[in-house]
Amino acid sequence: MNWLEQAKAIEKDIVAWRRHIHAHAEVGFCVENTAAFVEEKLTSFGYAPYRLAEVGVVATVGRGEPVILFRADMDAIPGKEASGVDFQSEENMHMCGHDMHTAMLLGAAKLLKARESELKGTVKLVFQPAEEILAGAKALIDVGLLENPAPEAAFMIHVNTMDAPALYIKPGIMTTTNNNFRITVRGKSAHGAMPQLGVDATYIGAAIVTALPEIVAREVAFDRSAVITTGHFEAGDAPNSIPDVAIIEGTLRSFSEDTHAYVKKRLAEVVKGIAETYRGAAEVEFLSQAYIVNNDPDLAALAKEAAEAAGIPVREAEPVQASEDFSYIARELPAAMMMSGTRPDSGEAYPLHNQHAVFNEDSMVYGVSTFCAIAENYFRRSLWQ
Repeated sequence: MNWLEQAKAIEKDIVAWRRHIHAHAEVGFCVENTAAFVEEKLTSFGYAPYRLAEVGVVATVGRGEPVILFRADMDAIPGKEASGVDFQSEENMHMCGHDMHTAMLLGAAKLLKARESELKGTVKLVFQPAEEILAGAKALIDVGLLENPAPEAAFMIHVNTMDAPALYIKPGIMTTTNNNFRITVRGKSAHGAMPQLGVDATYIGAAIVTALPEIVAREVAFDRSAVITTGHFEAGDAPNSIPDVAIIEGTLRSFSEDTHAYVKKRLAEVVKGIAETYRGAAEVEFLSQAYIVNNDPDLAALAKEAAEAAGIPVREAEPVQASEDFSYIARELPAAMMMSGTRPDSGEAYPLHNQHAVFNEDSMVYGVSTFCAIAENYFRRSLWQ
């Protein structure tokens, strides 16, 4: 089947869906309007979609075994968009490209439904909330995502504004681990002119922020490294008062799960030790977790062959220095995560999560046709075995 040509035939629809979702960005599990939009489209294609974890949307196409899973995430991130596009969101922003992920899977859903009688297996289509807070995949798994029917393999595509339009695939490690964390420092408030009468939570917090990277720099081999980023620091209300509480939030990431476990343990120890050194106290709360996505070699090879056969430009991917809660699915069954280049044709290419980022919509047909080609090739391979 010429999936790329079929995807191009509905490209205007795919772009329109993406722009609607983009303009109405929602975050976390609060994606009811996006979920309803997805349900409406799937129903119009002839599906009978159902919900999981309230706002997750699932549908199936085809019949019998084998069963494979395609996943798209629907949530945006908090922040004020400044891309300048005429469909710019007024609240929250789709600067990780999840609007494109959803539109691409909707496009694949439409094409696969039109050829359903020819499918020699079942595709489970999953539209997931709360990827950005690393909670959506686990929430769906906990209520039966990987059952009835149970998939034997899973695939996803993530866009990247820094790569030229093409499909990027590789076997092996694709993403990092991740723990989002919150450190609460507790001291004793006092007048700013009399610090000896208080315990300065700001001072303790600053010492913690500067000390945490030293765990990686001096305790971890550089070929098994990690990164600790503290992106949020909040303390005090007045310039002449010593605050009694400081809040630090950040992330811990690594391509090695052993390194991650070591640094996570040391992070809590260093935080506690520094706080006590300066007469205060501190507690560490780990807010979320993601694991490494390790692409199954056979699935990566199948995806590459399927995409190339469909006429899609394919390039070797590089490991992504970010995390994905698709890792919860990838820990349960063989999986492959692919990247789609969405670098704009002109102007500066801003990275994901930047409020100025502009995405090249021309590449969405590659994602749509890749999903369809994978389904066709996977089911054909299963018939040979």
